[in-house]
Amino acid sequence: MKRNPIKLNELPYDAELMNALTELENRIVEDYKKFSTSGSAKNMDEYRKRMFEKFVNSIGYLPGRKYLKIISENCVWGFINLKNENFKEGDILKAANYNAPTLNKPRGNIFNDNYKIAWTGPLYLPGSTGMPSYEMKAGTA
Repeated sequence: MKRNPIKLNELPYDAELMNALTELENRIVEDYKKFSTSGSAKNMDEYRKRMFEKFVNSIGYLPGRKYLKIISENCVWGFINLKNENFKEGDILKAANYNAPTLNKPRGNIFNDNYKIAWTGPLYLPGSTGMPSYEMKAGTA
């Protein structure tokens, strides 16, 4: 049975988690806005405004036992760790598929300002090792 996503203000979490989720959603929306006005389109025309509003209104959340699933336009944006003991609370996890996150490494943590995301989801790890590219030795990626 498929559940319908709920909006951010309907989530049953404490103020600290809600503030961090609000900041994450704001970053997602800002990145989509940047995408919508990139290239030759410095301002949004009517079509881009409609698409922007559709995207913003499509963001929803599906709370689970271990993770909070973030949905945008019927696709999984990513997951936030709530109870998996192998990760910290608030860790951002990329989606492996619609129902599960990747469990290799977190892409950041919503309680810190140490994450980079895109409107399409958490960013991939740089290189197969998960190390920043400037720390990698030649031939290891």
